[in-house]
Amino acid sequence: YAPVLRRGGTRLYFVYSSPAVSPLPFGLYYADRADRRSRFGAPVHVPVGDGTLFFRHAALSADETELVIGVVGMGNDLHYATRTDVEGPFGAPSSLSGSNDPTLVETQPFFSGDSLELFYAVGSTSPDRRVWRRTRSAALGAWSPAVMVDLGGDASAPTLSRDGHTIFFGTGSPERIATAERADLTAAAF
Repeated sequence: YAPVLRRGGTRLYFVYSSPAVSPLPFGLYYADRADRRSRFGAPVHVPVGDGTLFFRHAALSADETELVIGVVGMGNDLHYATRTDVEGPFGAPSSLSGSNDPTLVETQPFFSGDSLELFYAVGSTSPDRRVWRRTRSAALGAWSPAVMVDLGGDASAPTLSRDGHTIFFGTGSPERIATAERADLTAAAF
């Protein structure tokens, strides 16, 4: 789940289930390769806090020091953790303050390329899922209150294009991929 490339395409982070490493169903891992044409090596587990949170989706900042995870249980909301060393473990995750509704599932987080925007899905089933967005002015800065992104109805699994102009998302049942163009790069809506 939640694959993301970093370090010029030579490191792949992902959420994976490995009973040999962790008793939890899923954890954060990475795999490295020598260059973009090589195969990835064996998965390496990245500790997150004390390792007791159950999560399926994760977003990693561009500099690899911030992690946002969609935690199952504990309010089903987004949690945030940091690390000072990009090869080290993440600290204890805490609830991302200012979540929009503690009665709904918040999951599938995604950072923009500059890590100044965070998109995520709210709701657990179609047709009631929506994409929300938070912004900040600097890395490690405080997040703005959440704003719903108007994508015309049911939407989940948000992902931005590399240039930030297009949002890709899942919609409908059975789910299909849809896109929306950003009309104004400074506007909240697409």
